[in-house]
Amino acid sequence: AVEPEAKSVLTRLYAETLTALQGVPEGAEYRKAVEGLTKSRLAVVKGSDDLLAIEKAIGGGQAEQLIQQAQDELSLIPRLIAASAFDPYSGSPAEEIYTDLKR
Repeated sequence: AVEPEAKSVLTRLYAETLTALQGVPEGAEYRKAVEGLTKSRLAVVKGSDDLLAIEKAIGGGQAEQLIQQAQDELSLIPRLIAASAFDPYSGSPAEEIYTDLKR
């Protein structure tokens, strides 16, 4: 379905994503990647009122697809935090895991 308020929806979702990322450690590669992408897309959305130009500049599909992508990313962040995905790894050394896999 066509979203008549796509620009405002995207602006809100990108802002919420940046806020949610504050719960991810600053050094995490995930945070760096998502923060960079989100800031870039937010700048494009804020920089134009032409939805077709926004879609073309971002290159991620139609506005409705961009909204779905942003919603998916926003829903993933709290799940990763809850799963302790960014805690330091305390398991077996990589060499031991590789040895076990070769058996």
